[in-house]
Amino acid sequence: MRRFHLSLLPGLLLGLVSAPAFATGGFYEINDACKAIGCFPGDNPATPTIEITNETVNSGIASFRLSGSLTNTVGNTASILVETNQEVSIDLQGHQILCTLETPCQSGNSAGVQINGFGKVRIHNGSISNFRDGIRADNNSFLIAEHLTISGATDDGIQMGRGVVRNSQFVNTRYGIFATTRSILIEGNSFHDTRPTPTQQPLIGAQIANSGCSGNVIAAGNSILNLSNCIELGPNLCGSQRCGFGGLQAFDPSVSGSNDK
Repeated sequence: MRRFHLSLLPGLLLGLVSAPAFATGGFYEINDACKAIGCFPGDNPATPTIEITNETVNSGIASFRLSGSLTNTVGNTASILVETNQEVSIDLQGHQILCTLETPCQSGNSAGVQINGFGKVRIHNGSISNFRDGIRADNNSFLIAEHLTISGATDDGIQMGRGVVRNSQFVNTRYGIFATTRSILIEGNSFHDTRPTPTQQPLIGAQIANSGCSGNVIAAGNSILNLSNCIELGPNLCGSQRCGFGGLQAFDPSVSGSNDK
């Protein structure tokens, strides 16, 4: 069966750009220190959330990098809010977006990253811990989540309407991936629950049955050891055995928005 992959985002802007002093090398840095002054155009220093908006991207740079761990000390809010109709890339650079256990981040509207709008957003290369939702993307946005570890989410590791989740780990969440309104590509991920009483359900949502799965590992500790009717595009492991087929129909890339075959 043919496999479908999302084309890579365009290369980062490398030329000289007119931007604030804290924008260097074609990208903006994100860290705890810049929150008090506004990390870049469009980010309101009066809020505890770092905001990436159309104003930010219109300044000429759409690439963002964490230069250290980003800690949420407020609670019922997102650490990063992406609200744009354009393409954005966020490289965590091996760092962590986290909420301290003393802060009530695991209820209400808290999220490591909240995405609104019609943009295409790529988040990769790091970890998100101890929020209600690790990443929460609305139904209009297109999310690419890669090489992430999402742990301790009291609701969804990732909630999304469409896009791709690839080569990521979900640890001790309530639900790993929640597909809300359109199908997604779920590829090369692993799901682990190490708690004494496992409760993690790897895949849920009305559109899981229309999504495509390949190369995923659902470890024996999960409360559910199946693909929840996800269409098996390639082998997946549930416990010590290959997962059963969720269906033999072809995965339609136009549903998820993927356009390369």
